[in-house]
Amino acid sequence: MRGIADTIFGPLINVLNTVLGYLSSVTVTLSSGLDIGNYLGYIGVMGSAWVFLIKSFILCLMLVTTMKVGKMGYSMYLQLKSGVKWW
Repeated sequence: MRGIADTIFGPLINVLNTVLGYLSSVTVTLSSGLDIGNYLGYIGVMGSAWVFLIKSFILCLMLVTTMKVGKMGYSMYLQLKSGVKWW
């Protein structure tokens, strides 16, 4: 019985181990932030107040998008929960 399970799940376990190896070798620099000034150089000419306004707008847009995605995920969870009820 164990041999059958190993035959069925062996390739999947190998793929997951390979993915785990790739993901553990990935490094991310956490201390560097996103400098929007590199992408919005033409707005930087207008003054620091305009740069602050654009950065605030982008931050608010990201916050609203994150909240919307969270709300959609929660509604999907509730739909799945109500669809799985069998009692």
